[in-house]
Amino acid sequence: MTSEFTKWLTKLEIFLQQSGLDQYIFALEKSPNRLIRQPNPRNKPNAYANWLSNNDLIIGIIRAAISEGKQEGLETDGFAKECYNTLKAHAQCESPVKQVALIQQALSTYAPIAEPIDTTAQKIYKLTDCAFANALPS
Repeated sequence: MTSEFTKWLTKLEIFLQQSGLDQYIFALEKSPNRLIRQPNPRNKPNAYANWLSNNDLIIGIIRAAISEGKQEGLETDGFAKECYNTLKAHAQCESPVKQVALIQQALSTYAPIAEPIDTTAQKIYKLTDCAFANALPS
């Protein structure tokens, strides 16, 4: 996961906690028995209407906080948890792609004759250091 996503996720979690909506998407990770499940619309029509409204609100909050490019392929017709899981899965894939690009750049770095070798080595070192810093688990 990218550090950008991790920061965004922390802000989302705080906002949803303050709004009393965090149990819609974060309960499974923290305490599974507290997940707010979709009520039966026939048995509890008022609870269902409230749940649906809160679910849609969370999806709207997520969509408003991300770029249009990241909204493509995002599940927005179902559960807020599904929307969040799709976004999280996308973020988890970003880091390895970036890491590979940095490694490719380091391996293809050209050492010009006019430039001291230690300058080129420093560039390669910075690229590989950055690539492997992204690989560390968060």
